[in-house]
Parts: sequence; C-alpha cells; structure tokens
Amino acid sequence: MPPRRPRKLSRSFQGLLLVLFLGVIYLFFGGKKSGSSSGTTQSQSHNPVINSVSNLPWNKYAYIQYASGLDNLCHSLIIFDSLAKSGSLIGRVLVYPQRLEDGRHGDEEDVKRLLELAQKKYRAVLRPVEGIRRPDGHASWGEAYNRFQAWNQTDYERLLYLDSDALLLNSMDELFLLPATPLAFPRAYWFNQKATISTLEDPHPMLGPPSTKFLQKIAYTTIGTPSVMLITPSQHTFDYLIQEMESLDAADADSGAEELINSLSNGSALILPHRPYILLTGEFRDHSHELYLAGSSDEWHSERMLEKTKYIKFSDGSFPKPWIRAHPTTKAKHQPGCVWKNGAGMDCSNRDTWLELYSAFVRRRKQVCTLPPHEP
Repeated sequence: MPPRRPRKLSRSFQGLLLVLFLGVIYLFFGGKKSGSSSGTTQSQSHNPVINSVSNLPWNKYAYIQYASGLDNLCHSLIIFDSLAKSGSLIGRVLVYPQRLEDGRHGDEEDVKRLLELAQKKYRAVLRPVEGIRRPDGHASWGEAYNRFQAWNQTDYERLLYLDSDALLLNSMDELFLLPATPLAFPRAYWFNQKATISTLEDPHPMLGPPSTKFLQKIAYTTIGTPSVMLITPSQHTFDYLIQEMESLDAADADSGAEELINSLSNGSALILPHRPYILLTGEFRDHSHELYLAGSSDEWHSERMLEKTKYIKFSDGSFPKPWIRAHPTTKAKHQPGCVWKNGAGMDCSNRDTWLELYSAFVRRRKQVCTLPPHEP
C-alpha cells in the first residue's frame, strides 16, 4: 500500500509557491557564490538562511550522505567539506553499512581515519545500518537503493540527500525553507518534459533507456532526479519503498530505485527547477543544450553555466568516474570537442571546463581524504 498522499495542490498554486521561493533565494543570496578556499565556516550571525527564520527546528534538519565503501565515504566527506567552506551550519548525517567498519578489504585504517574525520572535523552524526541490496542481489547500482535509507532516519524532520559522485559548488541551505512537502527534487532536465513514449525509448547517451513500465507511467509528465532530494523522513514511506523494491523484476533492477522514488511524487512532490540545482558533466559534451536551457533566454557558455550552478554530477556514460584514472586514449575519445566560432576562432571552452571538473575532483579527493585515484 503506497504512502497516504496529502491533498493535491493545483499546478498554478505550486507555481506560485515556486515563484515566492525563488524570490526568497534572490533576497538571501543575490546569485552570489558563498564558497571560500579557506575551509573556515561563517558564524551563525552571518548565515543568511538561519538568521532569516530563527524559529525553525534547525537541529532537526540535516544534509545526509550514504557511504557504501571507502570511495563513497571519501566523496561524502568532500561534500561535507564543501558545505563547511560555504558557511553552512545545518547538520550533517553520514549513513553507512555496519560492515564498513569491519575492514574486510584491507582498507580498515583509511575507513577508520575518514569516519573519525567526518565526526570530529565535519561534526557529522554517524549512523551504521544494515545495507540495502537491489532485488537480484547484485552490487552494481546498490548505492541507488541505499538512497532509501534517508527515509528511515525518522528522528529528523527534513533531510537533504546528495549523490556523492559530484562536486558541490555552493550550499543548498535555502531548500530547507521550502513549504512542507514529502519530497522535493529538481527536474531531470535530460528527459524532455513533453516527451512521449516513442521519444523516451531512445537511449539517453549518459543514462541509457528507462524500463517500459516506467515509460508508461511518466509519459507527458515531469521526472525528478533523486540525485538531489529534500525529503521528510517517514517509516511508512521507507517500508513502502523496501516492499516495492523486493517486488521488482531483476530486469528492472538497474532503474528501479529512480522509478520507485518518482512513484512517490504523483500529486505530492515539489518539482524544483534544475537550474541551479543540478548540471551533468555530460552536458559539456552535448552539441545541443536545448533541454538544459529550456525556458531561458540564456545562451550556453560553459564558464557562465558553472557560475550559476550549485551541484555538478559526473555522468558521462562509459567514461570512468573521476576517482578512476582514465587512459589518455579513452579521455581523448570522450572529451568534448572544440568548435569553430566565426570571428572568435576555435572555442575549446567546453573541453577545458570538462577536463578541469575531473581534475578538480581528483584534487579534492587528495586534499580531503589523502587518497589517490584508482588505476584503470
């Protein structure tokens, strides 16, 4: 039985709420970046979000990360480090499988060191749990199902989950001021909002095709991305997700987590604009940016897009994630190409930005965790 849904808000009223919310963002932040390289945090008196609404239960709000292994643990700390540098004073929760502390892969010293770092430097609440495995028991994409763990942390009222295969360029503290909603997440802009089943069946170059069952549900609807989620923890919702996961066919296991989370959104979720909350690295490789720029008069310019973005997710299909060193031939094959612009010569800004994002992640991994990239 699915979770009980609150009365559905009209689209026009939801739109009004979003307009008011975006106005709040503008007043608080004016579109400026708040990150710094010093690693120091602002005092509470200088935090615009906390100062603006002092009567909210901030101790019941937190950013949450799930770490299934040493790499995810390190990358979660990179997220926490970015939050600290941005001046965010909202709490942090780190959920991880109990077995991680056992050090079964010869990395027990690094795991212990990073868990201590999370607790002492970044003041994260540590939550060892029993891990969730996908229906066919395969480890691949297991991280996607463990997003469900956020709903089980019911001693919190609001949690903001972020995938850790990403760079957080600025905090998202303002999302905690959203109107009450079971789930809020950005629009998955890489799917066309008005797409039909026939167009969605064409595999996306970065994500691959969704299942036929999912296509029947989301045709003509807006899809949210669970890479960034503001959720209201609920034991009932957690139990529902686990029950539905266990009933999935093995063939649908790869995309099942995202589909189940989207199934919660009918009539009760708040779909956020994807800008500034998510940008895929694969966007720098695309020739057309129509979906990303939809509804905007902006022209694509890689550096300007970064200035307006809070969160960059590494998603480039078969190209290795940034913690795995790519062979030069592989990198040359997948990196964005240069284009000729009349009057301006050869423009390689997409390539240069894309390469710098991957290099930046490697630097952050070394700075925060003192871990090198894996060899291919």
